[in-house]
Amino acid sequence: MYPGVTGKKFKITCPSGCLSKPGNVIGHMVYLDESVICKAAIHAGYLEDSLGGDIIFEITNGLLKYTSLFINGIHSIGFDHGRRSFVFRSEE
Repeated sequence: MYPGVTGKKFKITCPSGCLSKPGNVIGHMVYLDESVICKAAIHAGYLEDSLGGDIIFEITNGLLKYTSLFINGIHSIGFDHGRRSFVFRSEE
């Protein structure tokens, strides 16, 4: 979880091989802030696990329901009612 208010953006570098690390992805396109960010970026199609790379994400309000979806080799988890979320952005 990253500190900050709704609307705050972060740019981080994800290493290659994130899928082998522990942790879950919760949601689809809008992710619960307890999700592993680099894995969520692969799930959303912003990164390839074999390459890694830079991603930008923004803190957003939580959702009443997070959906589960198998995509890009990752099965995300569904969840009800989160306090904070994040979404990926293509630029800062």
